[in-house]
Amino acid sequence: MRIEDVRARRDLLAGDEVDQARSDVVTFMTAHPSPVRGDRPPAEQMELDRLQATLQTTALLLKTSLVNYM
Repeated sequence: MRIEDVRARRDLLAGDEVDQARSDVVTFMTAHPSPVRGDRPPAEQMELDRLQATLQTTALLLKTSLVNYM
């Protein structure tokens, strides 16, 4: 297998991870909309923070992967 094929496959998988992380955030936000008044309960906020951090990390890994590939 050529190195270009390996990199393309890695980038495709990384893209899938970003899509999944984005979907997880949207699913959470749909199930737990922002409160009309006040802040989210601490457990909800922690989970949302975790999901957003995962999305940011996977997006950064994909971006880095694409930059290094070119």
